Parts: sequence; C-alpha cells; structure tokens
Amino acid sequence: MIINPRVLIEKNYIAAAQANDLEVVERVFNEEARKISSILLKFGSNSLSRADFCLNIALKELGIPCSPEQMITLIKRSNTPKRYKERSSYDYKLGRKISDKNSFYLESKSVNINYYWKYPQQENEAHPNFLFRESSRNVIRFEVQYKSPNLYPLVQGIRGDSKFFISIDGHSIEDVYQASVLEQVHNPSIPVDII
Repeated sequence: MIINPRVLIEKNYIAAAQANDLEVVERVFNEEARKISSILLKFGSNSLSRADFCLNIALKELGIPCSPEQMITLIKRSNTPKRYKERSSYDYKLGRKISDKNSFYLESKSVNINYYWKYPQQENEAHPNFLFRESSRNVIRFEVQYKSPNLYPLVQGIRGDSKFFISIDGHSIEDVYQASVLEQVHNPSIPVDII
C-alpha cells in the first residue's frame, strides 16, 4: 500500500509532508484502518518498502525566469551519474524507447532520483486534485526515493510506534536525514549552474 501523508490528512497533492505531520498521519491511518477492518495493522506495526524525500521547487516564487518545460529540458541535459539509468518506455509510433517529456527519472538498485513537473500528472479529470491543479503549474518536484536496501540505516535505533519523532536540536531525525539525502544526491547529479 502507498501512503501519501499530505493526501491522507488533508487531501493536499502539492505540499510535501514534514516530520511533524506524521503524528497526525499515524492517528488518521489508525482511524481509517479501524473503519475497514479490525485485523489491519496499526501504523507503527507496518514496515517501509520505500521512503521518498522531496522538495518542491516553485519557479516563479524563486524568481527563476524559465517555464517548467524549459527547466525539465535543462535538467535532462545534466550529467547522469554512472550508477543510474534514465527510465524510458517503448514508443510504438517512434519504434524506440523514450523518456517522459515532463520528468527526469533516474533509477539504480537502491535509489531513484526524480525531477518532475507536478502539473501534467493532474490533467486527467479523474485525478483527485484536478480542480486545484493550477497551484502546481510552476512547481518542479525533486524526489529521492530510497528503496529497501537504504531504509535499514534510516530506521536503525529508532524506537516506538512512530519511527520518525526523535529530535536532534529541535529538528526531527527525519528532517535532518532528509536534508542530508537531498544534498548528497542533488550535488553530484545536477550541476549548480543549471539551477
């Protein structure tokens, strides 16, 4: 099962969840699980198969003078680290594999890196955020997806139902770890002069 914390607690498809959202996520998850069945596990009894660390880049707010399409094009021209391969799918019309025009999605065995434009994914009227998609028109999401091999160090030594609430100098361990992950992955993969 995939849980998007912001969607679960407030139906927000644009904002990224923060560590302090997880207490509410746990409560809402447990309430919803009880409504479905008494045999469903509580939030803290489940395990992670992937953790996504993300950052929204609001181009207009940051004063970046290009469109989201131009930004994705620039990002796609960056260097790809050797251990990553860009995701692509076969296009029967063209007779070859192509990558998504609205994202730069790199895959490795333990980590995926994804830059994508939020707006196009909400263009279908069936999307729950369809009526509010304008708020994502100028948002590029940078996402680092940790797969199972990298999750163990993340949760090692953290106790309790909610694994993410340990504090270091007023910041949750999740916030400190996320900042570190985003910095480590972003710096070698995308040249600073593009952004």
